[in-house]
Amino acid sequence: MPFKYREIERNLKKVGFQVVRQKGSHVIFSNGRDTFPVPKSTVQMIYLQEWNVSC
Repeated sequence: MPFKYREIERNLKKVGFQVVRQKGSHVIFSNGRDTFPVPKSTVQMIYLQEWNVSC
């Protein structure tokens, strides 16, 4: 089951990340300590790797 971007964003917010800004297709997430750009097309892949979630 593929994740939608909004689901990923909601789950990242639950664990303390916020959307800082967006430029083009990249969304910048931050939790106050770490900040990283995330291409919307690879949000699902990063989410699966970080939280060891399987589809």
